[in-house]
Amino acid sequence: MAAPLTHASLAQAPPGAQLSAAALEAWRASFLGSVIPAIGEALLEDAHEQHLDAEETLTGDGSLMCVVVSGLLRLYAASQAGRQVTIHYLSAGDLLGAPSAMAPARVASLGLHLRTVMPTHVLHVSPVRFRALVAKDAEAALAVCDKVVDDLLVGQRILVENVFMHVRQRVARHLLDLAVREDGALVVRATQQDLADAIGSVREVVSRAVMGFREQGLLARSPEGLVVLDPAGLHRESLA
Repeated sequence: MAAPLTHASLAQAPPGAQLSAAALEAWRASFLGSVIPAIGEALLEDAHEQHLDAEETLTGDGSLMCVVVSGLLRLYAASQAGRQVTIHYLSAGDLLGAPSAMAPARVASLGLHLRTVMPTHVLHVSPVRFRALVAKDAEAALAVCDKVVDDLLVGQRILVENVFMHVRQRVARHLLDLAVREDGALVVRATQQDLADAIGSVREVVSRAVMGFREQGLLARSPEGLVVLDPAGLHRESLA
């Protein structure tokens, strides 16, 4: 596993550097660009991009805010014994850090972690400036409240699933969440240990579920990982 990210590594590009077309497209699709564009435009003035390798991790301390340009991030909680449970997945166009920008100390106290599931490109913006701009705009502040509630509900849904759903249902749901389209196929670049960590289970139990899905013709192995052959069938398994 790659070494944890440091604050120094989060600032590899200088503020105000020329942004790529992909970063601008992701920003336009994000909450910043589509819901509160005036504030988003102001944040672009000192935004910068960063590429992260697969399996890089960082501890959330309330100082990070970014738009995912490409790839996939997993937000999770971890116990002292090393068990993990997923709270949220973030993919292209998703905004990370709205709750921590508004209440950094309280979010930092949760001790949450982030991990790149696959190589990921992000667009960093300043959470301090975000909070200052939102404080001056009542309409934007209301929109941010809605965004924070949406993020909270997504996290609650995943946690409820991890507590009450059977392992096969949880594995099926996370396989669908992790699948990305590559050359016309839906590919999951995650190990069985990754899946076990995501649902708070153990690798042996997840392995049996994956084997069952393969025998049903829902999944296949490939050099890249697992290929989802029948997304509709896997979705039915997640509801069974």
